[in-house]
Amino acid sequence: MLTPQTIANKTFRRTLFGYDLEQVDDFLDELAEQLGALIRENLALTGQVRQLEESVRTAQAEAEDAKKRLPDYNEAEYFRNLEK
Repeated sequence: MLTPQTIANKTFRRTLFGYDLEQVDDFLDELAEQLGALIRENLALTGQVRQLEESVRTAQAEAEDAKKRLPDYNEAEYFRNLEK
């Protein structure tokens, strides 16, 4: 897996007609910076997803509990209580 550190530390073999080393280094620095930002953003969003999933589970459990407390309108006793 590529990390910002491995990109920043990457070196290339020099050749007589090779790439401009300064341009390669500048590009790798920029790439490492952007990859680091994306990794941090991904971690933050993953944390938010976990929190939202937990909120959904809590809301679903609360909805189920509320459903259980609803009276059964088909129950004869319910209507007798209404009459009283």
